[in-house]
Amino acid sequence: MSAIATSATTSVNTYNAAEAKAFRDELQSRTADDWCSEGVSFCIPRVFNNISYKRIFTVFKNLRWGFLERVDTIRVQPKDTNKKPYKRAYIHFTAGRFNKRNPEAMAALEHMIAGNDVQLEYEEGKQWYWLVSLSHARKPDEAPKPPKPANVTLAAPRTHRRKVLDLSSETPSVKDGNDPIMARAMASNSPSSTTSKGEEKGEEQKEGEAYDRFENATAMELSSSCLFSGHESD
Repeated sequence: MSAIATSATTSVNTYNAAEAKAFRDELQSRTADDWCSEGVSFCIPRVFNNISYKRIFTVFKNLRWGFLERVDTIRVQPKDTNKKPYKRAYIHFTAGRFNKRNPEAMAALEHMIAGNDVQLEYEEGKQWYWLVSLSHARKPDEAPKPPKPANVTLAAPRTHRRKVLDLSSETPSVKDGNDPIMARAMASNSPSSTTSKGEEKGEEQKEGEAYDRFENATAMELSSSCLFSGHESD
């Protein structure tokens, strides 16, 4: 037996203390048949925060204790503010739909009417359990409303910043050999430039030697002409 009604977690609502006390006194006189006809509601005082109402619904659905109307979970803040909040769960069965033909369900109901708790191990192979008791709070007409979702706003597009050049490292132009100063220095030390300089030096040397031979020949001609002119005067 199951139902499709579910609920969500919300904060604990305030209530009228006098009205709540009168309702609890009324419940003291209820029999098992009264609970089944009016609608059974169980309470799990403390549930781990990672346990969802859907999981609680599934556990009780598999017990086949009756037709589930819904499961409500509320957020409880301990009086000691240093402690973390926890969940409290309420399991509501539809009025007149509790499974009287299930001996286990009726035995658990009678045990709770007597003021006792039922220990329910909700995961096979684990030692985790819930302490289930009859709820002495009036069932709300509606399930707790879930908190409103956060507002989503699209931010303005980001602007691209100017690229910052890192001058502390070698620039690509120098690394690639495109720097004009480095290019001239490399050209002066290249083998082709050395060869051209050697050829120019050889041509200059040849011109110098030819000029020296010309001067020597001129000097010899002048000296011979002087000697000849001297003999004629004698």
